[in-house]
Amino acid sequence: MEKNKLFREKINKIFDTDNIVFYDGECPFCSNYVMLSNIREAYKGLKIVNAREYKEELQDFFKYFDIDEGMIFINSSKIYHGAEAFRRINMIANYKDFMFLKALFFVFKFKSFSNFTYPLLKIGRNLTLKILRKRKIF
Repeated sequence: MEKNKLFREKINKIFDTDNIVFYDGECPFCSNYVMLSNIREAYKGLKIVNAREYKEELQDFFKYFDIDEGMIFINSSKIYHGAEAFRRINMIANYKDFMFLKALFFVFKFKSFSNFTYPLLKIGRNLTLKILRKRKIF
């Protein structure tokens, strides 16, 4: 059986859905992004989960899709990680009046640009976690 399918089945048993975003709840950028993007409003039935709260239960999943290297977006039968997860979330987000986030949407809809820019965002995240004396999830 395919590894992704096994992960999706396990996650579905825990959360009773297969439409989930996993993020780092101790990262101020990740937390604010998830809140400000209003993806819960835009995507009915989507669960947004702080990965740190399920570190033990989903350890094999979070190591396979390295949660410290990027968000994870599960959309029914697909698992997206890192730049692609961020890009997909941007495609469904509802930014309302946040001009910065609207600019992110425009920029990250282009796959080549998101693949180039996402590593820079990760560097900023990792530096911020270090300054705040927060540990990575794994």
